[in-house]
Amino acid sequence: MHLWDIVLRRTSIAFTGALTAQLLDELAEVVGVELAWEPERRRAEVEATRDLLAERHGVALEPAVTSR
Repeated sequence: MHLWDIVLRRTSIAFTGALTAQLLDELAEVVGVELAWEPERRRAEVEATRDLLAERHGVALEPAVTSR
């Protein structure tokens, strides 16, 4: 299971324009908990999904802004 699979094949959020960088991070968190992904794996899944969206679909997500 990969994050890109959920974003592109299991939901419609990428195609409806609802996907944001923040939402992608939140999805990675939820999926990561369920699949016991370490933080490294979560970051890698987000990056791979962002790359795939940009390369194959021309969708460039701005990095998520985190508040401190």
